[in-house]
Amino acid sequence: MDYKLVTRGFSATEAVEDYVEKKVSKLEKVMPEGDHVHTEVKIERENKDFRAELTVHIRGAVVRTDEMTDDMYASVDNAVDAMEKKLEKYKNKRVVRHKTSTRLLSEPDLEQEEETDYEDIVKTKRFFLRPMNLEEAKLQLEMLGHNFFVFKNADTDEINLIYRRQNKTMGLIEFEV
Repeated sequence: MDYKLVTRGFSATEAVEDYVEKKVSKLEKVMPEGDHVHTEVKIERENKDFRAELTVHIRGAVVRTDEMTDDMYASVDNAVDAMEKKLEKYKNKRVVRHKTSTRLLSEPDLEQEEETDYEDIVKTKRFFLRPMNLEEAKLQLEMLGHNFFVFKNADTDEINLIYRRQNKTMGLIEFEV
């Protein structure tokens, strides 16, 4: 499997690189077949804790896990285990979608899948995107109490999305068309 290891706050020893390679290679068994996959492993040291973030790019989808513990090896283990579950779910979802085109929806196993999936759009809203700078967008995000906010960036005249990250910071997505 092809992957890239990035570390921050410390230098990876050969033992760490070997450990990460061994753990990440476990993911091959749950990767969807025929997909070109790019995997990135980031390990950051934040004070006494280690954050392991795995990002897998699969045919138009991005799957990410993020785990933090006081032990680097445990963080990697937890992130790989979480990624394994997510990839298995992704793989099964693709199989179920493929099967729905050839099987009746009333079969019991597909009924159960439909009940737990959140694929139906139940509400649609329309908003006017007024131009604002990044600071105004941050303020709107705080005021609304949402996890994300879409706005038209007055500085770049492009559509952007600002969002809350799990580590209490914010992220900005700038779309490219």
